[in-house]
Amino acid sequence: STSVIEEGFDVPEANVVISYDYLKDTVELSQRFGRARQKDSTLTLMSERKDRPLSALKDVKMRQESIIKEFNPATNKKVSQARLQSQNDRERAAFSVLIDEARCKRNPLEVLNMYAAKTRAVSKMESMESGQDRIFRCSWVYSSLTRTVDGRGEGNTKKQAQNQSALIILDKLRQMDTSKGMMRTFQQ
Repeated sequence: STSVIEEGFDVPEANVVISYDYLKDTVELSQRFGRARQKDSTLTLMSERKDRPLSALKDVKMRQESIIKEFNPATNKKVSQARLQSQNDRERAAFSVLIDEARCKRNPLEVLNMYAAKTRAVSKMESMESGQDRIFRCSWVYSSLTRTVDGRGEGNTKKQAQNQSALIILDKLRQMDTSKGMMRTFQQ
């Protein structure tokens, strides 16, 4: 019975948490629930603030998780001009990753993920299918505040299909950035 392990300590076997102090916010709610991760674990509150009952905190936590889960930077229309400029600056700075075509061809998925990390974008597989012909078909997407680019690739293995999808996206990004004049900017 201590608040010392409220943050940072991992006690995997814990299945009961008894909280003597009231919860101030959803962060504390997550931290305390996080202490008891076992199936059928319980959290018991001995004290509850009248203005912040557990039910209200749980509602707020569920709304926060829903917002996080549904967030997609490409569909966020309420983007300030400063954020758009920052995104353009990140993409300009990361352009050097795209112009190394040999590396893009050797490790396309690795390069795409590196580019996405540098530009603070999302790079994810949307689907992977295999037909009766035993060919894998992969759909991959890169999505940032300024653009969404998709690629569909095929291969005899899942990895080949993923790499083909990533290579297509890298080629599209390179073409888009070259047409925006980034090649001239990078060479200066």
